[in-house]
Amino acid sequence: MHPHLDINNQKQCADLILALKECHKHYGKIFGECNSIKYNLKGCLNQDRNEKAKVNREKALQQKTSSMERRRMMEEQEAEEIHELLLKSRNKSSSD
Repeated sequence: MHPHLDINNQKQCADLILALKECHKHYGKIFGECNSIKYNLKGCLNQDRNEKAKVNREKALQQKTSSMERRRMMEEQEAEEIHELLLKSRNKSSSD
């Protein structure tokens, strides 16, 4: 089974998609004449899907890394603010 064949979404496989659609217009699909095109298309679609998945994984990792960095910076800033408040409260209590 393959995804909906759209030349705009699978540009690397466009020539195979067109060839398969052309082959299916004739009776060749009944006699297995389109099978080699179909197998080549399946390989092309798998390669395309794997490349997209790799790009998505890399993008997700970058987003996760930047999110963790922002969170770490916020926690550090919050810890500094708490520390300053504690110092101020100690200074007030010792001056009283």
